[in-house]
Amino acid sequence: MYIQSATDNFSKENRINTWRIAEEYTGQLLWSGELINISARRFNKERKDGEQLFWRGVSMLSTLKHKNVVSLVGFCDDNGEKIIITRATIMGSLDNYLSNPMMLTWVRRLEISVGIAQALSYIHYDESRDFSVIHRNINSETVLLNDNWQPKLSAFQHSLKIKASKRHHSFHTDSVNWSMKGHTDPTYEKTKRVSHNSDIYSFGMVLFELLCGRKSVIYHPNNEYLAPVAIFHYREKILDEIIDPKLRKQMDPRSLNIFAETAYECLSEEQSQRPNMDQIVTRLEKALELQLEWKNYEHSSIVDEVGETSSSHEKGSMSHIIFKGVQSHLSKKKMSSHEYIPFPFSLNYEDILMATNNFASENTIKKKPAESVYQGSIRLDKPTTLLISSVARRIYRKYQIDERKMFEMVIYRNWKYHKDEIKKFEKMKGMLSTLKHKNLVSFIGLYYNLNEIFIIYKKEANGSLNKYLNDLTLTWRQRLEICLGVANALSYIHYDVAHDFSVIHCNIRSSKILLDDKWKPKLSGFELSLKNTVARRNRLLLTRDIIENVYLDPKYKKTGGMTHKSDVYSFGVVLFEVLCGRGAVIRDEELEEGLLSQLAKFHLDDMIDPHLRKQMDPEAFKIFSETAYYCIQEERAKRPHIDQVVKRLEKALEHQWRHENPVERTSFNRLKVRNLFT
Repeated sequence: MYIQSATDNFSKENRINTWRIAEEYTGQLLWSGELINISARRFNKERKDGEQLFWRGVSMLSTLKHKNVVSLVGFCDDNGEKIIITRATIMGSLDNYLSNPMMLTWVRRLEISVGIAQALSYIHYDESRDFSVIHRNINSETVLLNDNWQPKLSAFQHSLKIKASKRHHSFHTDSVNWSMKGHTDPTYEKTKRVSHNSDIYSFGMVLFELLCGRKSVIYHPNNEYLAPVAIFHYREKILDEIIDPKLRKQMDPRSLNIFAETAYECLSEEQSQRPNMDQIVTRLEKALELQLEWKNYEHSSIVDEVGETSSSHEKGSMSHIIFKGVQSHLSKKKMSSHEYIPFPFSLNYEDILMATNNFASENTIKKKPAESVYQGSIRLDKPTTLLISSVARRIYRKYQIDERKMFEMVIYRNWKYHKDEIKKFEKMKGMLSTLKHKNLVSFIGLYYNLNEIFIIYKKEANGSLNKYLNDLTLTWRQRLEICLGVANALSYIHYDVAHDFSVIHCNIRSSKILLDDKWKPKLSGFELSLKNTVARRNRLLLTRDIIENVYLDPKYKKTGGMTHKSDVYSFGVVLFEVLCGRGAVIRDEELEEGLLSQLAKFHLDDMIDPHLRKQMDPEAFKIFSETAYYCIQEERAKRPHIDQVVKRLEKALEHQWRHENPVERTSFNRLKVRNLFT
């Protein structure tokens, strides 16, 4: 069984948790061409209800997709084994950090609370689903933390799926979850009925655990259970007695009051008196906002300094620099106020001149009449001051970064833009500041004055994909991985549950796909992108900014508008470039026809380099080439959605991996991987 090698044959060293129903192991697994850290929950074969719990967990996780819900990788149902495989969360479970006020600061506790509340709000009801979920296992052990301290709700094997129309009802169940000791709704103990309010009680206990820095149950002769202790101290207005003084010093009084009141109301004996999850989310977001505001007021008086910074630009000009900083909690970017930020850092026009050696020819990547692209670097020889906008009000806080090293960047310069285009660039800046994906280029900032505008990105080590199309050292498997990464990026910008907007890229081409030092793709080139609401994401968006090119959706010329299927067409052209090892663009002086017109006349095999063709698994080649053809269909309705493209490319990569690793092919077949991004 392939999962055995991933967990070192379920060794004790890899075992991280043991419960009555299952044991949990950590390990590494190749998934979609990437070696990832995984957690494997191996269900106890001796338990009569083990199979039922296993399939319930698989069913729940395969239909739930949220940034604060643990991600299912796959499952194993073989030789009597029942194993659920999820992405590992590096920091482990929340209960391990409750008593540490320095590592788990008050801001982090608030951010974690908001994240869990948002996950519960999502599983309780989401308009895109016809069912609702009662989790039934909310406690600090089932809240996992990733390397950014973002919470991931796990352990859905006890969950109850109900019709959305009956989500306000209660349901009878005899099954007992022993891991919920100290978190169980007392109403259930009396009635054997559960509802969403049962989750709210359990979540209230987690809130008090975060507030008091201790678990809900301590095996001690006195005060074994936290619930009665917390309720008593809240009612008597003496909560300070059970809060760690080091943690209490970090708290804004208003933030504490909202948080404590919310936790207390969640524990109301009458279920009807408990707030619903949406109300809880709103309250906790307010508590976080007040805390961040208080931290900024307490640690800085920046108003005068902001004025000094503004005046440091060229006098008389409208020079203005905007950088992606800490966004308000309203944009749902989780960033603790004490964390260092590698970028953006404050740059002015002189910094750009220095970075590009005064726009020297050796720093020039591309030059056109109205625009140029430069590469540059700047050494941070002294700590750089960041002024970062926080929460909804214009409050600033200083951050000091001491990075005495060269920072590489790519700078797009345009000096013939209209003043009314500033709004377009501002819009682009706002969009890029909220997009965060491992296959998107890192946006640094936007600078403009009366004469020119600069768009600045982090430089990627290996440049753009178009330079390597005919380079045979770029293997077929690497090409598959690159294409899959770009497809994942497109799936993310087209629609992601964390965003209330959707993006059409409008400029997909191999020159806009950058490659980092590990040959991972980074999609760039968002200057022409269109933004729409999620509800209208399948609508046609009209634009006059697109210039005709070989990657462009042919329907644009007829309709004057773009859709997500326009990106799919352009991506199909890139797929053929990668497959054939040559660019789609032909220089004017060359007499031969373009790539797509050649495809219509010649057999595909004749257009692929023999050295590259020898590397290809036949099934991987078939899936890849068919996908590319589907993408460039003239009728938009006949083109696949990008999520379908992702699924097909994952399948192609899986076949290629098996082709290159025949020894482990049989074992791999036993791991049933389910793609959750379709």
